[in-house]
Amino acid sequence: MPDYSFIIPYRNRDLERVQRCIQSIMAQEYKNFEVIFVDYGSLSTVSQAIKSYLANFEFITYIYLPTEGWLWCKSHALNTGIHLVKGKNIVVTDIDIIYAPNFLQVIQQYVSPNNFCVYQCYYIPENFTKYNSLDFKNDYTSWIKSDDTGTGLLVAPKEALVAVGGFDTFFKIWGFEDMDIFSRLQQYGLTFTYINTETVNSFHQWHLRNPMPYGWTIFMKEYWKNKKNYTEISPNIATALNLAERPALQIYKHPTNEKPHHSFVFKPPFAQSCIDFMLVFNQLAPKKSITIQQHFTPINTQTDSLVARFFRLINQLFAYLNVSYRITELKTFDTTLLSFEAVRDFLFFFLVSCESQIEDYYWLSDDLAFFELIIVKK
Repeated sequence: MPDYSFIIPYRNRDLERVQRCIQSIMAQEYKNFEVIFVDYGSLSTVSQAIKSYLANFEFITYIYLPTEGWLWCKSHALNTGIHLVKGKNIVVTDIDIIYAPNFLQVIQQYVSPNNFCVYQCYYIPENFTKYNSLDFKNDYTSWIKSDDTGTGLLVAPKEALVAVGGFDTFFKIWGFEDMDIFSRLQQYGLTFTYINTETVNSFHQWHLRNPMPYGWTIFMKEYWKNKKNYTEISPNIATALNLAERPALQIYKHPTNEKPHHSFVFKPPFAQSCIDFMLVFNQLAPKKSITIQQHFTPINTQTDSLVARFFRLINQLFAYLNVSYRITELKTFDTTLLSFEAVRDFLFFFLVSCESQIEDYYWLSDDLAFFELIIVKK
C-alpha cells in the first residue's frame, strides 16, 4: 500500500505543462506513492495524447470521465480519485504544480490521522521559460506566493476525506471547493499545519485566468457560508446518470435531421428573454430537451441615413472653420445586440441553481461569439 496518492484533476491543458508536473512527481526522493490522473472530459484529441504520454509510467492510473460539455468541476474529478486511491494520505494537487524533490520527505513529518497540511507555492511569472533551471532551494523573493486563503493544495488522510463525503460538487468553474473542504476537515476534528515555501518549495506554472461570470464568486461564497456542518454537500448530477449514455452528449455528437424538442433564442429585452427561457424549461416534459444555438456581434450599425450624411457635411464645415463643436447622430448606433457575457452568465447560474431538475446538458462556446447549449430535463 502506498503512503501517498497524488490526485491530479485535468482538462484540456497543454502537454508540456503535464510533463513538468509529472516529472517533478517522478523525481520525488520518497518513492512510496501513486498518481491518479483524472481527465474531466477533455476533447478526444487532447485526451488521447495525454493518455499516450502517461502510459509510460507504471505509478500513474489514468481515468477519463466523459463529462465533455459540462462546467469544470474540480470537486467531481477529485472525488473520483478519492474513491480509487490506495494510499493512506492524499495529495490534492493541480496540473500546474511543480514539486521539489524532497516534497514528500518534508510532508510526512506533518501528516497524521488527526492532522492535514496546506502547502504554499510560488506563482511563476508569465514570461518565465527557464524551467530546467528552477532552484528548489532558492527563495524567489520577487515572485508572488499563494497566501493563507489558497487552501487548494493540501495533504490529508484518505480516511478523513471519505468520512466528510469528499468535495462538494456544487462548486463549479473556480469556486470555493478548497476553502469548503478545509473548513469541513476542521469541523470533523482535524488540526492543520501550514507549510510555507521556506520549508519546501512548490511552483505554480503561469496560465491565463479563465473569465468568471459576473457575481460568480459571491454566489459560491454565499452557498459556502450558509452551510451548517461538514456533512452538508450538494447532490452530484453524475451520481444519477450513466455517463456513457449521456443524452445531451448523444444529441450533440449524433445530430439528426429531426427538429429538437424545443429550440430557443435570446432576444432583446434581455430580462424578458430570461423569463421566457425559464417558462419554456418549466413546461418541458421529462426527458425532453431544449437547444440554444446563438451567434453574437457587438454592434449592428445601421446604414447612414440622409440626416447622417447631412450632419457629416456640417461637421466637416465646423472642422474647416476650427469650431470644436460636433453633431453626432445617435440613431446610427442604436441597434445593439445582446452581449455574449450576459447570456452566458445567466445560463451558468441556471445550470448550477437548477441542477436538480436537469438530467444532462452540453455547453460549447467559441471566442465570445457563439455558443451552443443542450439541456435535457430530468
